[in-house]
Amino acid sequence: MRHDLGKVCILGARRVVAGAYTTVRYRYTVGHPIDDTGYIKVVFRFAGDFGIPQFDAPHAPNYCRIETTGDCRLEVRWDPKGNVRPWDRTMVLKVMSGYLDRGDRVMIVFGDTSAGSPGWRMQTFVEDTFEFRTLVDPVATYQFRIVTPSPTLRIVPGLAVVTRCIAPSRVVVDAPFDFWVQEEDRWGNPVRRPRRLRHPGFASAGVQRLSVPALDGGEAQSNPIEVRAESKIREGRFWADLHGQSEETIGSNTARSYFRACPKFPDSAASDFLARDFTPAKTLRRHQHQASQERIPHNSLIQCDLSLTCAYLDRIDN
Repeated sequence: MRHDLGKVCILGARRVVAGAYTTVRYRYTVGHPIDDTGYIKVVFRFAGDFGIPQFDAPHAPNYCRIETTGDCRLEVRWDPKGNVRPWDRTMVLKVMSGYLDRGDRVMIVFGDTSAGSPGWRMQTFVEDTFEFRTLVDPVATYQFRIVTPSPTLRIVPGLAVVTRCIAPSRVVVDAPFDFWVQEEDRWGNPVRRPRRLRHPGFASAGVQRLSVPALDGGEAQSNPIEVRAESKIREGRFWADLHGQSEETIGSNTARSYFRACPKFPDSAASDFLARDFTPAKTLRRHQHQASQERIPHNSLIQCDLSLTCAYLDRIDN
């Protein structure tokens, strides 16, 4: 038998700039009554560098204010390992001296600024679904159930302040090559898709760098470029991401978004999706297969083995 566990919502704006101070108003409306010494947990993913909520200094960063309409008091604490991984970062609310009845509300203001706090510092990387997952222990047996659906925020890049110039690590004398210019916010999040540019090639061997105009009025230099005299480079050198994780395991964002993004990054030759052994194999294989099929070039290599690793290679140089 399934009980009505209530509902959760976020009031106000749902789009937040990465690394910015913000205020988030969370509201839980009780379904099944929560008994004295029962619990509410608001849990967050392991992968996150947001400010740690605190409850004692209203003027300081990350202050959170908790209120309820119920005839009880709430004991609150933060526990970084208060739930099952990957949802282990936990705000714990214990119902004391009464109970929460059906229709009662619990309000949490993350980053309450009324007493001088600058707010709650949001995580510094972008995410499509920053989730506030809620679990309740209605009959005080420490058996928790998830309240669905969970509200989410969208974390977006800030203003572009840094220019990156990204070039191949190794080229041949007099051979044209592509390089890329990327604009990032203060935390390193790409603000838009990198621009691909063409260089006519270098006339002599050695180690070179490229320079492009930067957002601050100066110049942005590329990584070192080894210029070789051979007519063809026998040994390839490639950029790759060999430890990709997503929200299907202990990372953030979806495996599908990971595979969509990798081909957009400058000169990315390969990427590898690394699973975890606590992820259901059938579910993970389905996500990986769907994701890897979406933006894989025709000459790619896709591998799904028993270790639940999914890889692709979109360029094979002989």
